[in-house]
Amino acid sequence: MSIEKVQNVGLKISLDDYSKLRRENTGSDFWFHDNQAILTKKLKPFLPRMEYKPGEQCVIASIVERGKEQLSNSEQIAPNLSNVPSAELRKLRAALNAFNQEVAESSPDTNLYKLGTGFSLPMPDKAPELYRVYGGPINKKIAIVWGLCPRDIAGGDDFSAIGSVPEVLAALPVPPAESKIKDFLTKYPIPIAIGAIALLAIAGLATCDDGSDTPKSPVIVQQPVTQQPVTQQPVTQQPVTQQPVTQQLVTQQLATQQNTAKLVLSSARIPCTAVIEKQVHKGNGQVEITLCFTPNHNATINSITVNGQKATNGCLTMTVPSGHSKLILMVETPEGRTASTLELNLND
Repeated sequence: MSIEKVQNVGLKISLDDYSKLRRENTGSDFWFHDNQAILTKKLKPFLPRMEYKPGEQCVIASIVERGKEQLSNSEQIAPNLSNVPSAELRKLRAALNAFNQEVAESSPDTNLYKLGTGFSLPMPDKAPELYRVYGGPINKKIAIVWGLCPRDIAGGDDFSAIGSVPEVLAALPVPPAESKIKDFLTKYPIPIAIGAIALLAIAGLATCDDGSDTPKSPVIVQQPVTQQPVTQQPVTQQPVTQQPVTQQLVTQQLATQQNTAKLVLSSARIPCTAVIEKQVHKGNGQVEITLCFTPNHNATINSITVNGQKATNGCLTMTVPSGHSKLILMVETPEGRTASTLELNLND
């Protein structure tokens, strides 16, 4: 069995069916003490502790909370992560985005940059067994078993089952904003029920008949309502005041003509150049851009991704914040993958 639950120990994962991922620049695996300390701290609490057992040809994944190991009672994610609460999924996406941004902004000679640009996680649709859901019915949490690459039928590494942090982010579903209310109701059912009962009791007391002559009160409150249509007439003049707004949008679009994009190279050579072909101001500090990449002379490029989004025919369209931002650029050539930072300066 590839993954075995061992009570009070964790998940025992056979390395006959998975291989250890190693850092390209040093050859050390990601579970090495220093590497693991950095990664688990940055992506806490979603990465479990990984303990390599060379004598047993396995690795143990574990999370201990309140003195009890959790992953030995976990289950894998359901399709489209339907068994993961929306609030927990939002926390995971926020942690991955923060990690991605911190790696992009760190200096290329730091250990975080070297670790982050070469770091891979299992893809949720290709290796769902490595995404674990644990905890009680109303406080479910998610963990990602990491540092592994599933093997294919022939025994080789199945690299399609792992991806960079931006690629994993692109594969994770985005929970709807309205689910926040559902999350709150699910997480705090008892306090909400008590509050609802208290409100009903107060409303009941307020409507009790105390013997006074109260029917006049509703009549007095309703009288001003009938006069409101008269006060609404000035509202019809608002379209006249909206004209300057449309002019402001036009000037914002013209201002983006001065925007620039440049490549901030890592230690490895990036065999292409990037140009912003098109940009449209979307409002609320967002700009839709079309990025196009041109291979350098005699360079062969298999694929290009920016923040996990793959370019088609050398171009891709995405929405980014206005002002200064950094994106993770991943270029795949016959020699392998190379990561770098794509720095944008988009003026308002």
